[in-house]
Amino acid sequence: MRVRSVARAVLSGLAVISVAAAALAVSGAPGVARTATVPPPCAPPGPTQTPTRPTTITTIEQAYYCVFANYYSGPVLDDRVLLAGAFPPFAGGVLSPGAVSPLLLNTYPLPAHVMLRLQRPATGRTWTVTLAPAPYNGPPPAVSARLLDGHIAYVAFPEFFPGAASQVLADIASMAKKATLHGVIVDLRGNTGFSGDEVTALLGAFEHGRAYDYNCDVQGICTPTYPDASTPLLHLPLVVLTDRGCLSACEVFAAGVKDLRLGTLVGTRTGGIVAGPATGYLLDDGSALALPAEHTFGAGHEIINGIGVAPDYDSPITARGVSTGHDPDIAKALNLLNT
Repeated sequence: MRVRSVARAVLSGLAVISVAAAALAVSGAPGVARTATVPPPCAPPGPTQTPTRPTTITTIEQAYYCVFANYYSGPVLDDRVLLAGAFPPFAGGVLSPGAVSPLLLNTYPLPAHVMLRLQRPATGRTWTVTLAPAPYNGPPPAVSARLLDGHIAYVAFPEFFPGAASQVLADIASMAKKATLHGVIVDLRGNTGFSGDEVTALLGAFEHGRAYDYNCDVQGICTPTYPDASTPLLHLPLVVLTDRGCLSACEVFAAGVKDLRLGTLVGTRTGGIVAGPATGYLLDDGSALALPAEHTFGAGHEIINGIGVAPDYDSPITARGVSTGHDPDIAKALNLLNT
């Protein structure tokens, strides 16, 4: 469910093909512009890594046709819609090779420094910091777990990384050996999603038998997704914390909890970035596009993409709350589980 930055750069470059499309299109009918020479088709990555090569007009043409062949709405997509979407980065719709080339070059990080002036609302203190852009190579994602109020299991994790569900459930089981648990708080604030398989596994701890989402093609044919029935049920009350940083697979989990009434959502609306399960397609320069062949809908067949999942209790975190260490989401979750 992720689109790599290099893929975004290639898609931005799709505007280049708009210049050639007008001249090469079959005249007389809207729809996919057909060129005299179709570039090689994109294909799922193989067992070996494709070496990086210069990006050319053929690469951009290849990306253009790849969208029509593999994207969810490709079979009915008007080429003019696709091409129009490539124009906004360019002022006045005027395009030149020089305007596109920076997007296709790996020039990050830039040497310039960034200076920030910060203020802490609770005390009025101000200070200045200078940041130097650099690639981020942080620690691998992990689950943070602890007991709250002596009997509430709290778990937080930054994404649904491979093995996340097993680690979450192992941490809950470990806390259950120390205390009689009265409930579980799953903190998904800032969780960027990732693996749908981990969503299936973790939801299996709260539900068996009912579909939690549907993946549908452009013709409206849908395939339901069910929680993993092999995951033992916890039989514990659940509160899930959400915010605008909860994206993709995270939103699918939150929607499943809300739609199936498996627990309560506390926080703010999720980000609304749920396209569907994506497949990677290699281009001839070694970059890749991630395109969903189906779109994901919630258990009630509702649209999540572009809308998000609303919490049951809206509880935004304020700057003053951060300054003073007060977390209204956790406070509300504890209140619900201790009532």
